[in-house]
Amino acid sequence: MYKLLKLLLFIWICIYVFEGVVRYILGFVGLSVLVYLKDMIMVSIILLSLIYFVKKDQLSKAFLGLSFVLIYGLTRSIWLDINLIQALYGLNTYSTLIAGFLLAYCFLDDERILLKIFRIVSPIVVIGLLLDLLVNLPWQGYTYSLSGLEIEGNRDWVAGGVFQRLSGFQRSSSESAMILVTLIVFYLVNLIKLNKFKVSFFDGILLILSTLGVILTINKSAMLLLISLFILVGLLYLHRKIVASEKIIISILIKVFILANFLYGVIPLFISILNTNSATMNL
Repeated sequence: MYKLLKLLLFIWICIYVFEGVVRYILGFVGLSVLVYLKDMIMVSIILLSLIYFVKKDQLSKAFLGLSFVLIYGLTRSIWLDINLIQALYGLNTYSTLIAGFLLAYCFLDDERILLKIFRIVSPIVVIGLLLDLLVNLPWQGYTYSLSGLEIEGNRDWVAGGVFQRLSGFQRSSSESAMILVTLIVFYLVNLIKLNKFKVSFFDGILLILSTLGVILTINKSAMLLLISLFILVGLLYLHRKIVASEKIIISILIKVFILANFLYGVIPLFISILNTNSATMNL
């Protein structure tokens, strides 16, 4: 099952990293519907991961808490007479989060997988962003019709009416940004887990390029998360280096910083759950 999870992960990553290109090619040959195999793979990853954890009796409390929130959201949607398909579509937006959570937990003890993903995927994403910056890619702004609906294969948009939000090979700049941020998280988590803060020259270059890639997407949330990550790693590095008598101050700063980031992430979620008027909150 572990090997099957790795295979599904590889296929899903390939589709996700090149989703803008994949949608363009499938649309060109009239097979746009096949792009949704990605969602089926995602569901398979979630189900197989759950089976894997149940067998090993390793379901985490964090995942159970997340599951409770999602089940509550679905139940509330049904209670408010929201169309079931619409409610399930809303849950689908969390599928990447759930699968990522499970896969990260599954591969937590196999640093090689996470490092390989970082070292292979991040250059691809950055190259795509640079190409998008320099030339007009064929799939830029591509749209197609499916079941009478107009769907964006690639989102072509600008920030503030001036700056082009680059997406590269992905479907949108947001996806490009979050791929890079997630890969950086993978790498930094490995550093923290291994209790070492030295990076190789190659990895250092990739970290710099990935950071520049996030900036090119002009995604504020991703940039804020990236800044938070680097601050956290810096605090952890200080905690490791300073004398014992000063560690308590850094420890308090780390805990406050983590709590602030946690609240920043969960408050909008609970507001969206509790607010039936679908009001949004920009933080």
